[in-house]
Amino acid sequence: MRNINSQKAKRDQPYLPATSKLLFLDREGNENELEPKYLKKLKNYFKNMTMIEATSLPMKRDLYGGIERAIVDSRFWLEDNEDAEYRSIRTFGPASQTDATKKMAASLRSFFQEQRIPVSVIAISIDPDDIGDPTKALQTNSNPNQFVVSAQAGVLPSGRLQLILLAVQSEEDFNSNLVSPQIVADEISTKIRHEFVHSKQYDSLARAKGISRLAAKNQYEDWGLIPLESAPRQEYLGSHIEIDAFGHEFAELLAQKYGLRKADQIVASADQAEIKKLAQDIDASGNLAEYYGDYSDEKFTRKLQKKIRKYLKLFRANQIYDDKLSEAVVKRLISISDKQIKNKNLKNL
Repeated sequence: MRNINSQKAKRDQPYLPATSKLLFLDREGNENELEPKYLKKLKNYFKNMTMIEATSLPMKRDLYGGIERAIVDSRFWLEDNEDAEYRSIRTFGPASQTDATKKMAASLRSFFQEQRIPVSVIAISIDPDDIGDPTKALQTNSNPNQFVVSAQAGVLPSGRLQLILLAVQSEEDFNSNLVSPQIVADEISTKIRHEFVHSKQYDSLARAKGISRLAAKNQYEDWGLIPLESAPRQEYLGSHIEIDAFGHEFAELLAQKYGLRKADQIVASADQAEIKKLAQDIDASGNLAEYYGDYSDEKFTRKLQKKIRKYLKLFRANQIYDDKLSEAVVKRLISISDKQIKNKNLKNL
């Protein structure tokens, strides 16, 4: 009887994901325990290998919202974005830039310097002829909020993160008044934070193994977690470090559009067909649509969905993004407010 009850208790007990606290990796250590520096190394290693669940944001809290403010404050979209010229950029060399890309990069560099984050920011204007998809080749009056179409990151020998932003040029007679600064800033910032998730991964592995950040990045390449450009697309999308970074990026896209509560409900309850349509609406020509459109049945897409939920919970715990009210509720609140104002005015007559 005792054995039966014991087995039932095990079945009824909810599964708890491994955390540094449950594994006693947050202990300070004493004469009978590992020293704190070794406990920290173990914790970072387990997190890096996704063997324990992270309970904190992968980057400084100030990078959420701060990057957006730096971009909006730069007012880069008011600068010329039609004519690009080659300029010499430190740590990179000559690169094609318009006045707009140069202004945006300068503002981001100042922000990261104020935050004491070692990042080299480079913004490059892409020649329209070098873009295969004509719909992405230019910033147009019909698509005024398209600017940064891709972000990449590397690690310099000094250990600094090298952030490269690829931006499109604008068509002739582009009307910059059509730009929605906050929408543009949100899209750029989301791409930048994707690269900062990778930066955190390099940090974790470097600390765990006692090596440099550059050596950590090279280790990821040796493991095949940073696939070659010639590798099959599934290798890139299925890499666990990319699943982690895209999980963060897509959680942001959903939170920006729907708010945290609604976004979490969608990811938790929607079937693959619903999420595929949602992905097309939010990110029609991007990676989210690719995961749920071309690879919806793959195991790595199911892992991605779990990562999205994980980051939505972290955003809520750290008060990143708000819960948006539905349109119907907003209209109702406005209607109530209008009635209250009208009744108050009638009383004052």
